[in-house]
Amino acid sequence: MANGPWQLTGNAGTDPASNFLGTTDGEPLSIKAGEISLDLTNGGGQLHVTNNPGDNRIWMEAFNNAGNGSATELLLTGQNGQNVPELSLLADVLNVSSKQMFFSLQPAGGGGLRIGCNPNDNRVFLEAYDPNNTGNSAPEFLLTGALGLNVPQMTFNAVNATFSNNLEVSGNLSGPTITQLASAIASLQSSIGQLQLEIDQLSATVG
Repeated sequence: MANGPWQLTGNAGTDPASNFLGTTDGEPLSIKAGEISLDLTNGGGQLHVTNNPGDNRIWMEAFNNAGNGSATELLLTGQNGQNVPELSLLADVLNVSSKQMFFSLQPAGGGGLRIGCNPNDNRVFLEAYDPNNTGNSAPEFLLTGALGLNVPQMTFNAVNATFSNNLEVSGNLSGPTITQLASAIASLQSSIGQLQLEIDQLSATVG
């Protein structure tokens, strides 16, 4: 390519170490178009940056390599698909629309979290998966503070709270229903204590 211009039909003989589209004086590069299409010629799909007139939104769309349908996956990764140290999304409101979401925790054996739903049942599921992502449940699902420590307060607001199987509580539970239950248990314990006293007295009299 030497020092020749970029051709409208593409260039050959380029070296990415020295040939690029950009500036060398530190000034920004401005590209203006109704839509920007990045077509990867190795069959890896296309990335389109576009918008709808007047809606003040920007769309990043992943197309298949033919450009006539969606790509099978859109990945944000580091070099060669490796992890990046940190990925930040800064927004006043973050809207995610998906049939289901998986969060795979990378430390060895960390397990996965799925947020999903069943069609038309109007419920949301938080599901803890095993670390090998085999579809089995994780051995434990924890809601904790930093590094597994207690949080000062955890609040559940619901008309009805349903627990299946066993519920183990370490610490105090509060609320109108819990207070009523605690009062009933205390009353029952008092009654049991009084009954035990009467049985002891009766046993002493019979003896």
